[in-house]
Amino acid sequence: MPKSNAPAARRILNGRALIIFDWVSTTGNEADTEPTMAICRKHAGKGVSYLIPLSCAYQYGEGRSGEATKFLIARSKAICEALGLDPDRRTCALMAMAVVDNLPDLISMRPWEGASPRELENRADRQGLKVKVGDHTILDATR
Repeated sequence: MPKSNAPAARRILNGRALIIFDWVSTTGNEADTEPTMAICRKHAGKGVSYLIPLSCAYQYGEGRSGEATKFLIARSKAICEALGLDPDRRTCALMAMAVVDNLPDLISMRPWEGASPRELENRADRQGLKVKVGDHTILDATR
């Protein structure tokens, strides 16, 4: 994935949660991969995350004012509950502000371009599917 374009992860809610940006396919089809904001617990045992794909970003922030939408205000409680955070009024308000504050970074991410041939080759090398001596490949298990 083109990680160089993904904004850096951020701590939110006094470090209790993280916002991570990446490209995700919710259907399992690479053609449906899109920029996504993932909200997760910093120390989550079960690995639960709440995903906001770019195609749904309009539901969370007003286009002109940049304010949280009614949908996000209502959804903040569900996000907190899903992450195992106390869904009190303050935590829900901080969650909504964190989402709205990070929407511009989600919107600025490039669309998924698929893995380049060079990137696929680098992955194969890292996973031990190719053995090279100098510039010569002596074993290629990717074919």
